[in-house]
Amino acid sequence: MKTNIIMLAALGLLLIGGCSNQRVKSNKNESESQLAKQFNGSISKDAQEGKLTSNEKRIVKAHDNAEAQKLATNQVHFEKNTVVTQKGTVKIEKLAILPIYTTDNKLTSDKSLLVGLSVKNNTNKPISTDSILTNDLSITPFQNDNGSEIDLSGVNTGLNIGNLASDTNNEDIDKINKGTEISNEYDSKILPHKTVYRILDGFQLKNEKEPITFKLTTGGITATSEENVNTKKAKYSVSIKTIKEQKNDFASMISTH
Repeated sequence: MKTNIIMLAALGLLLIGGCSNQRVKSNKNESESQLAKQFNGSISKDAQEGKLTSNEKRIVKAHDNAEAQKLATNQVHFEKNTVVTQKGTVKIEKLAILPIYTTDNKLTSDKSLLVGLSVKNNTNKPISTDSILTNDLSITPFQNDNGSEIDLSGVNTGLNIGNLASDTNNEDIDKINKGTEISNEYDSKILPHKTVYRILDGFQLKNEKEPITFKLTTGGITATSEENVNTKKAKYSVSIKTIKEQKNDFASMISTH
């Protein structure tokens, strides 16, 4: 009888050990998302007290990674040519390299970059493009020139859309007026869940070789995580060749269709 009791006890220990080993094996095969869901107050307490088991350490790591991913997704960031925020999206939809004219309609040797934006308001109230970008952020084009990175918004601050087309006839003047109208609408509010077309006034290029890099900036300075920006996805670059391949002219840039 005593022998039977000992054998049963040993069998019980083996079964428990087997279950324990199976649990470890199963845990190791779980995905990171499955592990993250197992994080709870008890594990958090163990982490604070430095009493984590090997499995709990894996769960904590998965939880931390999931939280970091969630934070990065909620931060303002570029997804290719589109700035994504919690309030909407701002897509760099059209780009054109255009000649620059003087105020008395004389063609210069300088070239400009005109930027067309597709802006979507994902909120339930009317807000502006700047409100969608949030935290006083701007989309600013930069270009390398002679070993320096140049903020194109500061190259020719007097440049406006009226300098980017000839006004030799009434048709040209109508186009300029249409472009000016769209440009002036930049600060207008966008209705809830609607998408509109906006124009960023022309930026004078430094050259026609180096690519254009759009960055999220605030006050003329590249934005940081303090402005709720994902710094790993805070810029978008496009080559001059790619811009020219879009074959946009002034007329196509002011077309909202």
